Amino acid sequence: MKYHIFIILLSAILCIPVIGDEVVHSTDAETIVELKDYPANKKMGVKCPGGKVARGWGAYRGAGKGEWGVTNQEAHSGKNSVYLTFKDWLVRKKNNRKLAAFALLIGESNGYTGEHAIPAKPDATYKFSFWLKGNISLLSIMVVGWNRKGKRVSIPVYQMRRNGMGIRKRRGVIINPNPEKWENFSGEFTTPKDITTMAIRINFKNPVLLQPGQTIYADDAVVKQLSK
Repeated sequence: MKYHIFIILLSAILCIPVIGDEVVHSTDAETIVELKDYPANKKMGVKCPGGKVARGWGAYRGAGKGEWGVTNQEAHSGKNSVYLTFKDWLVRKKNNRKLAAFALLIGESNGYTGEHAIPAKPDATYKFSFWLKGNISLLSIMVVGWNRKGKRVSIPVYQMRRNGMGIRKRRGVIINPNPEKWENFSGEFTTPKDITTMAIRINFKNPVLLQPGQTIYADDAVVKQLSK
């Protein structure tokens, strides 16, 4: 503690700026582009009925049918937000099992490729936050990254939680959005070696609980690299 105070005082005397957290990605839903001009649209797989999307966001589909885009029906700030709506399951004929895998992404990616995602540094710690509203009962947050060869890797996410012992870092972020009001969610992660780009995925957690028409809205996302 004394060391940090000394560094701050010394920086003030010598006019040396104290380095703080660096914002590496900040996006609302106000900068809108045509889907055909969106660089991350390759093999997106999620339909976009309005033909327009907001810069800084993406959508992933692994199974089932869904829709995403930008809407002025909901907004945390400004006039718009991005949305992702579940439409239907993929049903396996062999066992009649229902499958659905969808996610909104913070970062311009389809979840498979990362050439237009958020630039990332190896062995760096980042914190993300975003505002969410919706009527899907269970979501999970994960971070995906891509290395120099374009290989996708999963990056563990941690959430700061308060309990009787104080504030603890806990692995995994599971959230329950509120259908009536906007809420803020956040987490932290550290990138592995040889990473070049990354994206934060807001996933539909349990396909069994989904109902066609259920929707999440997201807005005002920020990703910061934490100072050491």
